[in-house]
Amino acid sequence: MNPPAFLSRFPAQGRAPAPSLDRDELQAWAAQLRERVVAQRETLLAQFGAELELAGGVLHHAQDAEDAARIALALARAANAKAVIAWNAPILAAARAALMSSGIEVIRTDLTVE
Repeated sequence: MNPPAFLSRFPAQGRAPAPSLDRDELQAWAAQLRERVVAQRETLLAQFGAELELAGGVLHHAQDAEDAARIALALARAANAKAVIAWNAPILAAARAALMSSGIEVIRTDLTVE
């Protein structure tokens, strides 16, 4: 199933019962989407970085979880942060630990990202 066919199941206006989805079709569509995103990783990252810079942000590149923890701690210290908000993702465990061990409160979202 291609995305337009999938999306055409939803009415543009009004209420309708939820469409029945074929599990295999949905899994195949998700796998194709994953492949496209992976194939476009560098382009998407460059686009995100450019948009972030336009909004006044800075994109930091980390080599691994420990490097990400070092960057997060340096940014928090530079801002004299007393607390930070962090996603509940396993990859961020090292960053959360580094921040907490430095006395910075880490407020975890209830959103789990894997």
